[in-house]
Amino acid sequence: MDSETDPNRFWISGVINSTSTPFLPNGDIDFSSFDIYIDFLVRSQVDNIFVNGTTGEGMALTIDERKLAAVGWINAARGKIKKVILHVGAANLRSSIELAKHAEAIGADAIACMCPTFYKPKTEENLINYLSQVAAAAPSTPFFYYSIPRMTHVHLDEVKVMQLAMLKIPTLHGMKDCTDCLTKSLVCAHLDRRKLQVVIETPGDMLPSLSIGIPCLAIPAYMAPIYNRMKNALEAGDSETAQRDQLMAVNLELLLVNIPKYRKRTTDSDWRMEISKKDTGPWHLTATGEIGVRRDPMLSNELLLRPDLGKRRMRSYTVPSHWIYGLEYPQGCGTVSQALRGWDLPTDFISTPLKPQTVSVRNYIALNKDCVQRGIVTAPEQRSFRQLYDIRNTITKGHAGRFEKMEFPIETTFGMPVRPSTPIQEVIGNKFGTMWVQEKKDEFARRTQREAHKQNRQSAVYKTRANMLAQYQQPTKEPELWKLPRFTKCAQPHLETFRSEAKKNQAMAKQELDKIPRLGTTQQGIYTAAYH
Repeated sequence: MDSETDPNRFWISGVINSTSTPFLPNGDIDFSSFDIYIDFLVRSQVDNIFVNGTTGEGMALTIDERKLAAVGWINAARGKIKKVILHVGAANLRSSIELAKHAEAIGADAIACMCPTFYKPKTEENLINYLSQVAAAAPSTPFFYYSIPRMTHVHLDEVKVMQLAMLKIPTLHGMKDCTDCLTKSLVCAHLDRRKLQVVIETPGDMLPSLSIGIPCLAIPAYMAPIYNRMKNALEAGDSETAQRDQLMAVNLELLLVNIPKYRKRTTDSDWRMEISKKDTGPWHLTATGEIGVRRDPMLSNELLLRPDLGKRRMRSYTVPSHWIYGLEYPQGCGTVSQALRGWDLPTDFISTPLKPQTVSVRNYIALNKDCVQRGIVTAPEQRSFRQLYDIRNTITKGHAGRFEKMEFPIETTFGMPVRPSTPIQEVIGNKFGTMWVQEKKDEFARRTQREAHKQNRQSAVYKTRANMLAQYQQPTKEPELWKLPRFTKCAQPHLETFRSEAKKNQAMAKQELDKIPRLGTTQQGIYTAAYH
């Protein structure tokens, strides 16, 4: 029986969404938004939720806040969401064990745990020792190892970790792999296909993960409809539709990454628009980089807030109109003689009242616009001035050909054209990819044509000694003429210096091969010519 259809087997099917914890302006958790959030996820075709993880900022909450949030999510998801996975990882072992016991007590479907982030484990054995104690605190709840090296900065071998965990953790059911490495995910998933289940979170790997047997993904809510449509098309054998949906997901992800305004709207604010337009407080406590008592001031501090897309940040601050840097003293005071006497200042200097300090608004953007409207000559005015006072109008007809006046149409618009908006239809339709492929083909054709033309223009190669040696062919042995036996030289040398007939033939062949280098191009030899 398949793992997905076995009623006695825990198995996650469908899309998993890592929920974000909503907060009130004072930093408390907004429990009233949980039901609205769950309804939004159900409409977005999300089947499961992962609570108090990285997106939910679980590591930034206290133990009591994490317990209350877990209860709130389970109550809101009852009857609407298939599985609720609670993250119980913490900075110390006792807190993780306490959260694991609480998760099993409130009826969580599964728990997940990451490694400690401050006192990090050095080896896979140390990590398994930590995870086994956390899993033992909830012996009746499925356990998942949460691997996210980009946040924990713990880079261990996930395959070895899963192999050791299979031996020491009886409730192990899989891993949430955030390493963005499909190779490791594939190996871990096939360690035990019936028991282990690997969950990845990369939208760009949705189609490849389905093709290698990893159908469960933790992706944003706006990616769930695209993933479900892609999965149905792949099961129906329509690979073209599945590839088009994967390309759409990649283009959408790149667009949201490059435009932070759209990313924030898509991930955080879609469901919040339904909360009767009330102020629900900061959405991410860690979005500005600091957590704690400074939560409220961080939301209004200009140094911490990022400007909106297309708007410049103010570079100046208001100061009094009569602001004086340093001490003000009357003219004539502070001479060399007074410095030598110890700076004896007059009494009226100390009692001199300062000028009234009035704050003037220094909005340089508005001042620049006002200067442009009042003092700077515009382009049409400059053109009219040149038409009346241009020196080229006084040039005689005989020299008029040297100076040709430029004529502009009356409707000419001076300045730079406005940058067009992002062509979302072209991005989704992959038109830029088609244009890029055509440009590469044209460039390859031009390069091939240039190389062919260059080869045709090449002249004869200059003959050098190296070229002659490279073209030299060893002469073949010609048959000897017929000779009478009586005239054949039958004398043998008195001393035979070769070891064998083969060595003798080899030496003779090398001597014949070295004939050209020894003689040289001038037939005088190259070994002795250098001495003359």
